This record gives sequence, structure tokens and C-alpha cells, in this order.
Amino acid sequence: MPVISNDKIPKGTTITLEAYVKDLKQRIKKSQMARRLSNKLGEDVSRDTEHDNSYRQWSVGENGKFIPCFKTVPKVPPGVYELRHSNSLGFYIEKQNSISDDLLNLPIDEMKEILSDIDKFWNREDIYNKYGYTHKRGILLYGPPGNGKSYLIQMLSQYLIKEQKGLVLNLKDYNNVELFLEFAGPIIRVIEPGTPIIVMMEDIDNILEYDRSTLTKVLNMLDGIKQIDKVVYIATTNYPEKLEARVANRPSRFDRKYEIKTPSSKVREFYIKNKLEKDDLAKINIKEWVKETEGLSISHLKELIVSVIIYDKPFAEALQILRDMEKKVTALGEVKKIGFSKEDYASDDSVYDSDDRYQKSNDRQD
Repeated sequence: MPVISNDKIPKGTTITLEAYVKDLKQRIKKSQMARRLSNKLGEDVSRDTEHDNSYRQWSVGENGKFIPCFKTVPKVPPGVYELRHSNSLGFYIEKQNSISDDLLNLPIDEMKEILSDIDKFWNREDIYNKYGYTHKRGILLYGPPGNGKSYLIQMLSQYLIKEQKGLVLNLKDYNNVELFLEFAGPIIRVIEPGTPIIVMMEDIDNILEYDRSTLTKVLNMLDGIKQIDKVVYIATTNYPEKLEARVANRPSRFDRKYEIKTPSSKVREFYIKNKLEKDDLAKINIKEWVKETEGLSISHLKELIVSVIIYDKPFAEALQILRDMEKKVTALGEVKKIGFSKEDYASDDSVYDSDDRYQKSNDRQD
């Protein structure tokens, strides 16, 4: 709604505040208490957008109605946001105060290629427009758990926030998908038409499992009637074979697919050397660490460092614990390596019966 920039209401205008009187009184009372406390302590009350909950302006409604609202800003600060909805506020976005490990620019070829692709995307909007294409990109990251898919998303998000001053919207479940389609996409693009956006969908296979309508909504979001521009959709999955062909194998939905593999010896050595302090490195045999960690994921390497350096476990003992975590015991007592393959899902008829039936099912639904 349009906002009146001053705090006064035009003369002769009748205002009904019935739904807001109680809340307004409470906020006024809190504001008065805060000012008294501020005067007592000799400090100023914070008035920034994150902490000031008092009404500041009037928003203009229909038929001469003016509704009190909080302080307004023309643009949302760059950052990672979750989509919310409440009966009192309606749709809104909430900034996440994310805590994560220091990000390393790991020497992974796929990572460099993805970062280069995204960088080109943000800088070529005029070329998209020239050829009449919506300025959007879809990227699917897949591979075994713990090898850096979430890590890569964090790097892409950090780049968007710091370099492009953009927004990262985190869609965690089917409710978030609905909120994005109905509110976030249209509203954000009206208020901030030029702001770059990344839409994250980690473990997209879990999101799509909710029901068939969720699949339809995701497809509409990616390249259907609900699509917006200046956006990159990034999805991850540990189990790409669980995704239907019309999701995973259709350019314009996911234009590029990247397999994030188990880290090579070069990546493992880089990670270990950059995570340990100099005095830690002097105490270990780096060549042994690199050799013995063959086949371990980034998450395993992190836990190995935590176990040995922080918890003082012997290297061999900590390594064996991690090796044991790679295995799972079936109901028959058979031990096999954890991974994602057709065999892991052979008992799940909803995913696999035969390759032919799986493909034909997708063809009928497309």
C-alpha cells in the first residue's frame, strides 16, 4: 500500500482504527517505558529497522482509510531470508542470522565452473532481454551426502549478498513453495524490480514428495506461468534418481546439472591444510592423512579434524569410527556401503519398479 511520508493525516479524513487500538496502546506504553529507561541510563533508544516495533507512518487504504504501520524501507537489506505468513501480518520475509564455518574456496573444478556460470548470468541480463528470454537460471547439484553441495550454496549466496546486494530466499518445504508462488515472487518484484534473487531448495526430492500438487507448483515456479526474472534457482539432492525426468532432465527448469563428487586427494589436502593451524600441522603426517582419507566426504574430514585436534582422539581410532559410519546394517545383518544407487531404492515401488515403467510413467505425466 502507498505510504504517507509524514505522521499527520489530511484534514477532514475520517479514520477507523478499531482493529489497531489495543495494539497501538501497548506499543505506545512500551515506547514510553523505553524512553524513561533511556533517560535514566543516559542512552538513546535504538530506532533501527530490526529493533524498533513502534508505529511510524500511515499506509493508505481504500475509501479514506489510513492504517498505522512500522518504519518503512525502500529495499530489504541483502541477506538470507525465510518466507513467513501470519493472520495478523499476512505475508512477510524474515532475515536469518545464519552461523556457518569459514568458507574455503576449495579447488573443485565443478565449483569453479558453477561460480563462473553464475557470474556471467548476473552480468548478461541485456542479452537475455535482446533475445526475449526471461532472465533466470536453474542449477541442480547432486551427489553423495556431505561432499559440499550446501557448502557451494553458501558460497553462491555469499557472493550474491556481498557483490550483487541481492536476496537469498530459502524454500524449505511445500508451504514455502506456495508462499513464494502466491506472494514472494510477485510482491518482491513489484517493490524491488531490480534486486537479484537466489531461490534455494535443498533436498528438493523431500519437498516434491509431499504431494502431486507440490510438483506442479515447483514446475510453474521454474518455467511456468508463475516465473519471475533476475533469479537463480538452486536445488540439491542426494538422490537424483528419485526425481522425475521432467524435473531433472528438462532445460529451462534446471539448465545445468553438476555432480559434486567425493573430494580428490588435492581437495582433501587443501581442506586439511587450510583448516589446521601451523602448530597442528607440525604434529601430524599430512601425507598419511591425505592417503588414509580416500573416499571420505568433506563432512567426514571436518569430523576427523574435530575428533583428533579438539577431542584428542588418536588418528587411527577417529578414522575407524568414520569408516564405520560409511556402512549400514540391513534387517538381514548384511553390511553394505551407504551411497545412492538404484539398488538402495529397489524395494520402494513408488520410486523404482523397472526403468521402463519409471520412464513411461514420466512420459504420460509430462
